[in-house]
Amino acid sequence: MPAGSAPVLLLVTDGSVFVAPASGKATQVAKGGVAQIDGDVVITGASHGPAAFVVARIGAALPARIGLREQGAHGTPVATPIASPVVLDSLDTEVDTDGDGLPDARETTLGTDPHNPDSDDDGLTDGDEIDFYGTEPLAPDTDGDGLSDAQELVSDGTNPFLADTDGDGAADADEIAAGTDPLDFGLVPATLTPTPTPTPALSPAASPLTATPPVLLPVAGTPAASRAPDGDLDGDGLSTAKEVGVYGTNPTVADSDGDGIDDGEEVAAGTDPLTAPSP
Repeated sequence: MPAGSAPVLLLVTDGSVFVAPASGKATQVAKGGVAQIDGDVVITGASHGPAAFVVARIGAALPARIGLREQGAHGTPVATPIASPVVLDSLDTEVDTDGDGLPDARETTLGTDPHNPDSDDDGLTDGDEIDFYGTEPLAPDTDGDGLSDAQELVSDGTNPFLADTDGDGAADADEIAAGTDPLDFGLVPATLTPTPTPTPALSPAASPLTATPPVLLPVAGTPAASRAPDGDLDGDGLSTAKEVGVYGTNPTVADSDGDGIDDGEEVAAGTDPLTAPSP
């Protein structure tokens, strides 16, 4: 910024920058942030990516606060000089640098990367994993069955919280590799998995029942009318949130255990929607 005695006003419109007086300590200002600096100023970019900002000299120094005691002889407010950067209240208190639906402050608390929309690179954004699916945003395979969360939810229709979605003793990944159906209890690979992977308990903090879900990605074969975030994807009478978070049934298959009775009917009748009756 060219030299001058008037204060500088900085508004960051994207990314983040470091701003400091010519001989002072730098302060980071993120998207939506505003800073006022007295005199000469040095602005440098942050290391996470490109940034955009507006900066201008604003004439007479602006006071940090104007009160009755700061008025001059003729009732005109007197400006209080500012010798170091003063970061004012953010114009956007919900800054989401990576656009994943989680504010940066929340990502810092959760441990996800506020500069990467998919911290675990599993194909699902951090916001979707936290606020809709309830899967782990820092682990690409929540149930540890060898299939990524995105593959289970979007491609295969299996349950990301159950290593063995159909309960036939063979892990979902083993059935996919063997060419059998991981959603059909009656079809198993020729060689079963020796020890089924334990099914982890659903973390209450990540429960999809307590959040407002975003729009679910389309699943092959799912009618367009049933893709609402809080809807019933497979039309079995159970909401997606209840299938994933309460019953452990498959939210994309109306009859999870393949016994010819929809999951919703089984829940209403008091039978187990994950166990087909013996022939």
